[in-house]
Amino acid sequence: MDISEINRRYILFAILILILLLVVLVFCCQNPTKPVKHTSTPAQEPEPAIELKQTQIITTETAVEHNNQGFALGKEGRYDEAIIEFSKAIELNPKGAEAYNYRGAFYVIEGEFDTAIADFDKAIELNPNYAEAYYNRGLVYSKKGEFAAISEYDKAIQLNPNYDKAYYNRGIAYMLLGKKTQAMADLEKCIDISQNPLLTQIAKQVLEELQGN
Repeated sequence: MDISEINRRYILFAILILILLLVVLVFCCQNPTKPVKHTSTPAQEPEPAIELKQTQIITTETAVEHNNQGFALGKEGRYDEAIIEFSKAIELNPKGAEAYNYRGAFYVIEGEFDTAIADFDKAIELNPNYAEAYYNRGLVYSKKGEFAAISEYDKAIQLNPNYDKAYYNRGIAYMLLGKKTQAMADLEKCIDISQNPLLTQIAKQVLEELQGN
């Protein structure tokens, strides 16, 4: 066997090896090795976010329950207990503007005006479009004899053009300032839009007194 024959066999052998390697590579590409699953896989990582959302939903629902309980206690005249319930709602949902507004309203009933204003301030900070909170803050200013109440009623009416009570109370504030024309216009507007028979009757009585003067 000469050298050329040996070389020819080596070449054939080398070609055979290359063919086998190619077959193995093709097989491996078509059947990639699957990673071994461990007990804590990356797929389980999103679960805390889901639990957090569920916690937020549960917390919000619980805060609503405390708000509802606060209303129920308030209707029974148990104002101190109502305030406690609203405080619990705030603890559970500190971004709930409603609970601050509700608690502030009961602080007004209790005569704690400065504390009430602080709650209305917070409610408005959390929800700048909260017409009722502006109205309630205006009521406190009215009770304190501060005519800054008018700007609060202005904002409440701007946010809710059909806010009958805001028109009535702004009318009263104008009347106390001696601004008869503005007072009468607000009272007439209140009478025109209000669906509350008692409020309408009171507004008519005040308007008649103004018209008689």
